[in-house]
Amino acid sequence: MTNLQQRETPRQKEVDKSPQSDYIVLRDHRDEYTDNEAAILLCLQAGARTADEILAETGIPAKQGMPTLTILTLRGLITEEEGGRFQAQIRVK
Repeated sequence: MTNLQQRETPRQKEVDKSPQSDYIVLRDHRDEYTDNEAAILLCLQAGARTADEILAETGIPAKQGMPTLTILTLRGLITEEEGGRFQAQIRVK
């Protein structure tokens, strides 16, 4: 395999959690997530949602929620799927 091929291979992102657990307990990681981030991650546990649905369900104002969605996406904790729906990449409680 050439160096170019190695660079093109996508790497799986690791999430800060112990290998024994299949979810993160947010209250145990308060210093890692803002209240808005935690609310959005909890909202997405029920399934993919649009930004409007997330903001309506969490009560987070758009001017705070939209940047939070961007930050969570950049951190690899959520992804934006087809149709503008966001999907959690981790399980939280």
